Amino acid sequence: MLKQTIAGEIIALHEFLAGWLNGTLSNDDTLFAQHLESRLAPGFINVQPSGAVLESADLLRQIRGGYGLSPEFNIAIRNVVVRKEFGEGLTLATYEEYQRGAKNSAPKNARLSSVLMRPCDGMADWYSIHETWLPDDKHAAQHFDF
Repeated sequence: MLKQTIAGEIIALHEFLAGWLNGTLSNDDTLFAQHLESRLAPGFINVQPSGAVLESADLLRQIRGGYGLSPEFNIAIRNVVVRKEFGEGLTLATYEEYQRGAKNSAPKNARLSSVLMRPCDGMADWYSIHETWLPDDKHAAQHFDF
């Protein structure tokens, strides 16, 4: 059950990101706040595949400003694994993220991400995401057929 909850949360957030960045969602501050801002816990950080560390305000500014800039953008999430449960529902999970069609990234890229989150009330508080490029053998064409 925990794996389904975590996987559902990861997929929901990335579906929002894809819809936001490809412009298929409404460019609405309330929608943005509900589906992204409200999920990031105080002190949230994102370690990008390049090694850059973004705090929530920087990440939110970048994503907010990217609305509709990548009309062909899409994301697929695969291989969600719950790695460790800590006290009070804090959970560490990993997942593979496949992206295609991003304007500011390789046309097809794949990353292994780890997330520290606490699921609650149908959503989750996200504390940290650490993304690492997956090796080239994961970039086979069949991984981008979504």
